[in-house]
Amino acid sequence: MRNLYRLTNLGLQTLASLVLAAAWVAALALNGYQSISSSSGLLNLILDILFQGTISAGVFGLIVYTGFKKPVISGIVLALFMIVGIGYFVSPRSHEVNIFEDLVVAFFIAAQGIAMVLYFISAKPGKRAFEPRNDSRSLS
Repeated sequence: MRNLYRLTNLGLQTLASLVLAAAWVAALALNGYQSISSSSGLLNLILDILFQGTISAGVFGLIVYTGFKKPVISGIVLALFMIVGIGYFVSPRSHEVNIFEDLVVAFFIAAQGIAMVLYFISAKPGKRAFEPRNDSRSLS
């Protein structure tokens, strides 16, 4: 049962990592989409996407690495990212409505929320409530 418990935690943490990878791809796509409209050349566009992609990959890589060691810390960091993301989403950015940007930001926030919940669920409880107890009394 103990191995099943560990396997379940590892599976939840891996699933959270995959959800964060999808969120990172969505963020990279949004950065590329926004860079196309504001960039002044193909080289600047490529460098901008590479720079922002590298920084965000480093941040998400640290969150995923920490998620396998201390999932509660990753959950708290993702909760803070969600607060910032929701603040961005509801702020009056411009008078234009861009459905693509809104959908990507909504997916990004939802993916962070899903990963946050998975990290919190996979955290080991203090008393190891899901493991069987070693009772000194025997039924035989």
